[in-house]
This record gives sequence, C-alpha cells and structure tokens, in this order.
Amino acid sequence: ALRAVMTCSRLPANWSISFFDTSAMTPRPNCAAFPVIVRSVTMLALVLSGPLTIYAGLLRAARHGVLFKGGDILEKLASIRVLLLDKTGTLTYAKPRVSSLQAFTGFTGQEVVEAAVFVERQSNHPIARAICEYAAATFPEANVPKPTKFLEFEGGGACAIKDDYYIKLGAAWLMEDGRELEQEVLDWMAGVRAQGLSFVLVANRTKILGGLVMEDALRENASSIMTGLRELGLERLIMVTGDNAQTARQVTEAVGLDEAVSECMPDTKLVRIQQERRQGFPVGMVGDGINDAPALAAAYVGIAMGTQSSDLALEAADVALINNDLHDLYMAVAISKATVRFIRISAIAAVCGNLVLVGLSLAGVITLVGGVLLQVALLAGVALMSALLYVKRI
Repeated sequence: ALRAVMTCSRLPANWSISFFDTSAMTPRPNCAAFPVIVRSVTMLALVLSGPLTIYAGLLRAARHGVLFKGGDILEKLASIRVLLLDKTGTLTYAKPRVSSLQAFTGFTGQEVVEAAVFVERQSNHPIARAICEYAAATFPEANVPKPTKFLEFEGGGACAIKDDYYIKLGAAWLMEDGRELEQEVLDWMAGVRAQGLSFVLVANRTKILGGLVMEDALRENASSIMTGLRELGLERLIMVTGDNAQTARQVTEAVGLDEAVSECMPDTKLVRIQQERRQGFPVGMVGDGINDAPALAAAYVGIAMGTQSSDLALEAADVALINNDLHDLYMAVAISKATVRFIRISAIAAVCGNLVLVGLSLAGVITLVGGVLLQVALLAGVALMSALLYVKRI
C-alpha cells in the first residue's frame, strides 16, 4: 500500500484525478499506479483470508466447548491421520464402580474391603473413590486405621503401611514381586477376563486377600463418533489402555476401533506415539489423566478430555474439550477441517479474482477507482466467507 501511495505521488503533472468523476482521470487505461495497487491489495486479500477464517473457526469451536491453544493447532488437527484414545475417561465415563467382591480362602469379604480402604482412602484416583463408596455402602461399621506411609505406582496401583500392617492393591502384574499366585486366584482372574471386565487385587506381604471387579460403562455415542471420525478422514483409531487384553479386545469390537494396545504404562503410550511419528504419520492423542500427560505432549496434537482432566494433562495438551462429551472430539476435528477448507477456498478466490482484475485493467476495461472498488468487494467476500464458517452448520 505504501508503494502505491508513493507511486501515485510521482504521477506526471498532466494527470488530474477526481474521486467524484471517474471520467476526469486522464489518460484512463494506462495508470502506472494501478498494477501496484492491485498487487498490494491482492496481498492484503491473501493475508486476510487465513487469519479471518482461523478466527471464525476458533470462535465456532469455543461455542461448542472446544478450546484450542492457538490458530496453528486448529490447522494441525486437520492433518491428523492416526488417533490414539485412552479408554478410561475418553471412551468411558471415568466413573467406575465395584460390581462384585471375591475373598480368597482364609479371608473374609470385610477383611478384603478394609484392606482396600486402608490403601485407597489416601488416593484421588476414580477407582479409589469407587472402592471407598462401595465400602461405605457394604461395611459401614468398618474401622480402618490411617497409614503412616503411602505410595502410588503409575498405571498399576498403590500400597500403604502402618507398623507391620502392609497392604498392596492394584493390577495383577503389581503382585508379581516374589509371591506365588495360587491356582484359586489364577482361575478367578481368568474368569473375570473372559467376561471382558477389569479387576484389582488386594494383597498383604505374602498372600492375595481377594479381588474387586470393576465396571466402567462405555459412552453411548462412542461407536457413532468413531464412525464419524473415519468419515472425516482419520485412517486408524487405536485404543491404549492399562486393562488386560481380553477387556481391550471387547471394547475395541464394541466401539469399532482398528487396534487396541493393552496393559499400557505411560511410557508404552509414549513409545507408541513416537513409533507412529517416525513412520511419518501425524498422530493425535486423547486422554485425561496424569499418566497420559507424556503422550499428550509428544503427540502432534494432544487433546485433553473434559474439565476433570488433571492439571498436568491440560497443560500438556493442545486442545481441551470442556464439556467432557465425546461428540466435542468430532466437532473439533470437523471444525479444523472446515477451517482449512475455507482458507483454501478464500485464497483461490482471491488469486483468481485478482488475475481477472489484472486482465481487465491491461485491456483497459476498468478504471483505477473501479478496480479498487472491485478489490474491496473481493476483500468483503473473504470476510463473508469467514463469517459463513461461523454460522454454517457442520
């Protein structure tokens, strides 16, 4: 624009420009400033086509409870081809409940529950809250001491100690610390796994006291959302979970995923994302817990599921789904792809429109003022295209 003004200021003395009478501009077709003005405003149209559309896309996403950390994230999400999804809190509601209790030989159900509460009362994990609620409903008279030491194992469970009283609670692999699992325990675990359910074991220093079967309902719209994501262009949908292989397989079949990685630790999720990225696939990760934070940070685009996500997960993620609704994941991808599509349409329209204007100016069909007015109309069209993204039904 500055170049255009400077060029106009150097026009010959015999030029007379009137903004009220375009015929007073002589000579009409051969204005040296016109190509410069056209080029300048062309660049303005191209530059505005991106920010205006991205701004409209960010507003549209925010209206649906999807917060992006920047416009570049909105564009990056449109290129995702592989998506990893954590099971608990993403495909399920992260509201587990205890469906049944098993006390093994030598122990009672109350002893198992009291031992479990001894550990889990110190934790904020959803499974811990479910166990404490179950204990309050089934054995309200239980008197559980407070431990002097407490330790949580990432993706595995926890343990608590008070004097000589030592209790460990968690996954089966956590119990493989030198103790021998009796056949009764192995048979029970096999039966629970065959039903596609998850469980936690409760043990002291030498024996498995019992087990608790956990249930966490799948989201009703999980299957339809996965179908919608495929229609948007995602090629592979992979579930990563700490559950056993049988449970992971049943969830994969029920939801319609391509693959399931079971018994995942936080480093396993991170390794899988690094493998996908080394193969050249833009990979996204959806999770909500502290254990998901490394994978969310390493992914091309990390998505935190809901406001119940841990602070670390929200910090590591690039996108936050505020409403804790799986449908918002679909909307995030749909809006990002629509935004990129509108940017391309606006840029192509700007280029083509300006090529037409240049051709008309060289042919002497339009005047300087007419060309500028048409150029302004083109800019207005770019702005209207961005507004259309905000109001158009996606």
